[in-house]
Amino acid sequence: MKKRSEEILQSLLANPSQKLTIIQFKKKYKIGERTIRNDISEVNDFLRKLHISDLYFDAEGKLNYGPDFDVKKISAHLSQMSVYDYKLSKEERQIYIIVHLLWEKRIITMQSFADDLMVSRITILNDIEKVKDVFQNTEDVQLISDPGRGVFVQCSDLTRLDMLVRYFHEIQFQFVKNGFYQNMIAESLQIEYPFSVILAHVQDYLEINNLMFGDDSLYDLVLCLYVLYNRPKSEVESININITLNEIDNIMMYVGYKINCVVQMQMLVLFRNFRKKHAIESYVRSLDQIELYEVITHFLTKIDQQLQTSLSQDPKLIDSLFMHIKNIRNWGDLDVDIPDVQQYIPEYQMIEQAVSAHIPIVEKYLGYTMTENMLHSIMIHICVSLLRSRNRSRAPSVIVVCPGSMATGRYVEAQIRNYFDLNVIQVLPVKELDHMDESRVDCIISTVQLPKLSVPVIQVHPVLDMEDMNHIQSQLFTLQKQPLLKKQNVVDRLQDELPADLVQQINELIQSYKKSGKKEKSAIGQLLERDCLQIDDEDHTWQDGIRKAAQPMIHKQMITAEFAEQAIANVE
Repeated sequence: MKKRSEEILQSLLANPSQKLTIIQFKKKYKIGERTIRNDISEVNDFLRKLHISDLYFDAEGKLNYGPDFDVKKISAHLSQMSVYDYKLSKEERQIYIIVHLLWEKRIITMQSFADDLMVSRITILNDIEKVKDVFQNTEDVQLISDPGRGVFVQCSDLTRLDMLVRYFHEIQFQFVKNGFYQNMIAESLQIEYPFSVILAHVQDYLEINNLMFGDDSLYDLVLCLYVLYNRPKSEVESININITLNEIDNIMMYVGYKINCVVQMQMLVLFRNFRKKHAIESYVRSLDQIELYEVITHFLTKIDQQLQTSLSQDPKLIDSLFMHIKNIRNWGDLDVDIPDVQQYIPEYQMIEQAVSAHIPIVEKYLGYTMTENMLHSIMIHICVSLLRSRNRSRAPSVIVVCPGSMATGRYVEAQIRNYFDLNVIQVLPVKELDHMDESRVDCIISTVQLPKLSVPVIQVHPVLDMEDMNHIQSQLFTLQKQPLLKKQNVVDRLQDELPADLVQQINELIQSYKKSGKKEKSAIGQLLERDCLQIDDEDHTWQDGIRKAAQPMIHKQMITAEFAEQAIANVE
């Protein structure tokens, strides 16, 4: 199974409830449908060895799996794959060779590479020719051959560190996360301190000290620490206690303390030189939380003024954007797929243009330009806010599932209530899942893997990261654009809010009405279909009332969005 096929399978394993589509794959990988189907066929070859049903695309182009799709079993077998099973590409073999030559300050034989990668010695010799080209195009690096023994790299320690960071950046973010290739590299280098652990400690330090990194500078800094802490160390000179350390030096000291690893003087010197070479200090700034709230509110107010919306009055939207921007180091590298929103928000392009026009307000505060993925994530939040204000009178109902400890579930619940417009109706330990009434739930958010259920399941970490946030927000968008289970039956909606005897009277009245037979429709009744009528007790401006009333008819293509806007313009 090659890289792209594994990525597709890993994406499905990471969030089985998501609906991946052919269109998403074509856009992400820039390949045709036939190639995608070939990749799925390769995945199915792997699944058949585990006696698991094939993946398949339905008529709408959505990727589906059978009831025996076992996430734990598949993940376990993926982690046990060998180089023989994985089918390394030329690029992957050559990166493997480059990283090992930079990592080790010793001669490495061609045969050892051939044994590691399960290829012939001739194949390695051909790969080495390509590797020579890479090193020849890099200043201060020489690939030296020792006839009969092997090859080694000669360069300064800073150049070695710089190149390792560059290639680890590619391995970390261009290959599937926690995939076979990453694990293979880490195991072969005998990595003791994982990237995720070092990143988490750096984030803790930044949080404690109200610091924020921009662009990719944080990842470069973490990868620098990842190399320095994991590479074999030849000297034991510790740092002089009289040396002056700045707040970025202290990141290294804090991480070293957390992972119980002594920081040597040579490590600190290289860390400083690397930062100086890449001007990393220029991307660091102190974070004033009140100021950031003001910047976000100002950004949304500008959009409101342009589009006559009320985004700046939505506290959930402001809170979620605040968390995203504050933790921007977590989400800039994530692939963010925007659901098909244009059929539900006709003015989507106008909103997108307004966001693009006013995002410099936020970018000026942050000190750098946001990536396309960051803008996509912001758009999802704004779209959810609009759907929430226009189409919903009730938040989707969710259940939080935790392992045995209710404390974990309560902590997840607190985060959800803070950042999302969701009604958490219950927190359950996984052992009580069988007693759950799925008919009363729109979605489940769980910190543990669950079997396939009739309602969507989102698996998250106890402390929500940006990938968790994006998964929840995307699912929330899906829920916002379609009827909730609770809206399918009026009595079901009321049973949690009204006395039982009153609910019974309402139910009897409804049944009595149904038995009385249908009356002849009036002219307006013949014109309008029943699902074009809405009952809403929220406060709206008359302009928003017209827009909301028009939505069902726009969805049915009875009118266009421009018709509603022209109706408002005629009155104004």
